[in-house]
Amino acid sequence: RAMGTEAVVVDPFSSQPMPLDTPQYRSLDAALVEHADADGALIASPTETHLEYMRACAGGGLPFYVEKPVCATQQLEECRWLVADLSPAQERCCAVGHQYRFSDAWDVLLPLWLGGNSGISFRAQDDLVQRYGRNVDEVMAAHPIDTAMWLLGPALAVHLTSDGVRFFGRIEHERGYSAYALHMAQGPRFSSIAGWGQAVEFADIDLMYERCLQAWLEWLGGGRVSGRLASLSDGLAVVDVLSLVDSG
Repeated sequence: RAMGTEAVVVDPFSSQPMPLDTPQYRSLDAALVEHADADGALIASPTETHLEYMRACAGGGLPFYVEKPVCATQQLEECRWLVADLSPAQERCCAVGHQYRFSDAWDVLLPLWLGGNSGISFRAQDDLVQRYGRNVDEVMAAHPIDTAMWLLGPALAVHLTSDGVRFFGRIEHERGYSAYALHMAQGPRFSSIAGWGQAVEFADIDLMYERCLQAWLEWLGGGRVSGRLASLSDGLAVVDVLSLVDSG
């Protein structure tokens, strides 16, 4: 609402009452029938349900913004087919919530980047196992992997290991490499990127999310598309990398 939107909530599990002026549904199909004039959908459900909800939105011609990762690794091929079946106009109006692209860190780092081959390193920790289970790949690794490919190009070789709690290793890219040291069972919350002679903390995580979603909403409203928004194809590339992670 702060972004000038009217919300309709679909949550088959929630017992939390919504504000009186916010319609709430247990079924996405019911919501789509009763709100066929909706402009778009925000999919922020558990990862394994993303594909089902994207398929429903696509079938109704509804643009959507889906949280990362775009799908579970075991759904990758099905998701590829879904995206391939979208018309170019439909796909252009969809986005994936890889919000690291919207960080203030780039005000410091990008002016230092002169192109050519480069190496960047990501470090992060947070105490999230109780909330999300042993799922560091989806919970913490998807964002930096997308960021690395955004900056350095597609992944050419993947050398990553995860035991569900710790995630480490590196990816070789077209224009350099990215390295990872992530831990989801210890605090305090911390996330940073180092590269081009500088290290910067991602201290604006909540603000990044707001900027990313705002960019998509402005696009839906007829504004110009932000070059920082991650496309569905970008999201699939991240899941493709996650599918190659070695289980340590």
